[in-house]
Amino acid sequence: MSCADDPRCAETLEHIDQLLDAEMDLDRYQQLQRHLEECPPCLEQFALMQDLRWKVATSCGCSHAPEALRGRIMATITQVTVTSGPGMLSVEVERTRFE
Repeated sequence: MSCADDPRCAETLEHIDQLLDAEMDLDRYQQLQRHLEECPPCLEQFALMQDLRWKVATSCGCSHAPEALRGRIMATITQVTVTSGPGMLSVEVERTRFE
């Protein structure tokens, strides 16, 4: 069975962003990590995404969003909820509008 046909691969690749951000419970995180250790093609995709995120984060330098944009974004946020637990951190933002 190729990686493209393996449902575990599809599931792992579908959740790469959550895996990179550790936005899942510890058991799920460990399950996906084990799959990456056993599947070189998925590990390669994970590494590529991790590298891409690093390049984007470091290429922006010290640039900040213009104040007008920051003000518009802040005006749309009404509530931020942060939930944490063993091996999990989740942030929910409730928005009212965006013009």
